[in-house]
Amino acid sequence: MRSTRSGHETGVITRKTGPVAWQPPGRHWPGRISQASLKRRKLTAALLERLGTCASEDEQLAIRSLQQAEQEMQHRSQAHVGLWTVDRIGSDWPGYCRASRVLRGCMETDIATAERILYPMLERADQQRPRP
Repeated sequence: MRSTRSGHETGVITRKTGPVAWQPPGRHWPGRISQASLKRRKLTAALLERLGTCASEDEQLAIRSLQQAEQEMQHRSQAHVGLWTVDRIGSDWPGYCRASRVLRGCMETDIATAERILYPMLERADQQRPRP
């Protein structure tokens, strides 16, 4: 569940300074980030649903908390994309860099939290899985 290559590219780009730095690394750059995020969200949702069928009460609470965090992150991402149009990025590169770092920080925190909660559940589920 680690950050995607597209997220890494965003981090590299937003460390550059000055308006000259705003040159998207390809026409499909924002789309690649959105696609990676959507893929991660779908995978996490399927995983949470599957784990929920064999989870303890405490684990079910943690799963619901993660599901809510996923929704909140989706709303933050949508707000960021809606606010930072290509024109706005070009006219306020430093502001975009700051906003992008904040959003990536939130994503990294959410992913680390999901790992901390899900990995023990996955290990337990794997241990309980019938072996051939």
